Amino acid sequence: KLGAASPPELRADGVLQVNRDGKTVLIIVVEVQLATDPNKVYSWPAYVTGARIRYRCEAMLVVLAPYESVAAWAHRPIRLGPVVGAIQPVVVGPTEMPMVTDPAQARQNTELAVFSAIFHGHDKDVSLAVRIAQTAIEAVLLLPDRRASVYYDLIWAGISDKVKERLNMIPQNYQYQHEGLRRANAEGKAEGEAAGEAKGKARGEAEGLALGLLAVLQARGVPITGKQRQRITSANAQQLRGWLDAAVTAPTVDDVFKG
Repeated sequence: KLGAASPPELRADGVLQVNRDGKTVLIIVVEVQLATDPNKVYSWPAYVTGARIRYRCEAMLVVLAPYESVAAWAHRPIRLGPVVGAIQPVVVGPTEMPMVTDPAQARQNTELAVFSAIFHGHDKDVSLAVRIAQTAIEAVLLLPDRRASVYYDLIWAGISDKVKERLNMIPQNYQYQHEGLRRANAEGKAEGEAAGEAKGKARGEAEGLALGLLAVLQARGVPITGKQRQRITSANAQQLRGWLDAAVTAPTVDDVFKG
């Protein structure tokens, strides 16, 4: 955040601080952008200016855009005025994001593999997208902590339906880290019939999306009440997908529910 004194609409998704010899020399304002938004050409310069004022050093804007059309839009310089120049965002889109298909590289840098799966999860080359997602999933399932279930769910939420159809997302012997996913999976197997299996799968997907949504909110430091948490965990998968997209940038949980 750029500070509690800033109004909610003038808070960035993240701020990275670069220090050298005990002194802050660069602030990187990070924004995750899932859709084009004409309002950003006014708020993004405020983020950078606010960072310069607060930290008294150089500042830059980095935009993470998983969709190619959004990345192309965000690449454009933001003109500030007739004589004061422009701000040039540094955009990381599908073109800039590496395609991690090497299992060894994915194990060494699992977070990069997860980002790679999400950024390329809607690639026109579905076979390539499946390969990238499979590589990320195999690395994620080797993690010894809660990141395994969180990263798995984020990958699932980020890839296209075509990739999901062609990807064996659930290895035969995989034990879910999240209790809700374990219960839904067990119920789906117990029912045995096609209708029951579909119901269990849908419930498992919804609870996985809910876990991913809560993880995003927690990572961004967005406060959440017990009532709001209950609403998230009881929502269906379609509703949760919209909320998960909104959670990346929304300043409050109420704003997420509007997404």
